[in-house]
Amino acid sequence: MPKLNQVADVKYTIKQEQKTFAWILLLLPVAIISAGPLDQWQMYFQRGKTINSGTISVLMSLAGMLAISLYNRYVSKKPLSNKGQTRLIVVSTVMMAATLFGVVGLKNWYYGSLSLFMLHTMFGSLENMLGGIVLQTTIQTENRRATIMSVANALDAGAEVAILAINGFLSDRFGIGFAWVSLAALGLLIFLLAILGMQSKKLEVEEI
Repeated sequence: MPKLNQVADVKYTIKQEQKTFAWILLLLPVAIISAGPLDQWQMYFQRGKTINSGTISVLMSLAGMLAISLYNRYVSKKPLSNKGQTRLIVVSTVMMAATLFGVVGLKNWYYGSLSLFMLHTMFGSLENMLGGIVLQTTIQTENRRATIMSVANALDAGAEVAILAINGFLSDRFGIGFAWVSLAALGLLIFLLAILGMQSKKLEVEEI
C-alpha cells in the first residue's frame, strides 16, 4: 500500500480550499445563536408543570417546511449569484437573532413569544439550507468533497457542545432568556465582523 501522509494531505486540501474553509468558519457563529433555543425551548415555553411539546414540535416542523417552500418558490427559481446567496444568509442570520430578542422581550405574552419563535425556526432552517448550498458550491476539490463536509459538520458539532455548556451556565446563573439574548448578540457580532473581515481581505463573494 502506498504510504499515507495525512498531515500533508490536510495541508494540501486547506491550501486548495481556502475560501471553502473561510465559509465553514464564517458559519460557525450561527450555532451560537441557535444552539440554546433548539436545546431549551421545552423549558422556556413550559407553562406551570406542563408543556404541549407535541404541538410545538409540529409547529417547528411546519416552520421548517415553510422555509423550504419559500426557498423553492421564490429563491431557487431565480439564478442567484453567490453574492445574492450571501445576502440571504446575512439577512437570515440577522433575523434569527432579532426574532430571538423578540421571543425573550415578549415572554409575558405567551402566544406572541411562541409565534416569534416559529419565525426564528423558519429563518434558522433557511439559513441552514443556504449555508449548505454555498459550502457545496464552493468546494473545488471534488475527491475531497465528503471529507470537507465531514470536517465542517465536526467543527459545527464541537462548537455546539461548547456553546451549550456556556448556555447552560448562563441559564443557571441568570435565566434562560438572558442566556439566549447574550449568546445571540455575541454570535451576531462575530458573524458580522467575520463578513466584514472577508470583504476586507478581498475574499469577494463573487469569487467564492
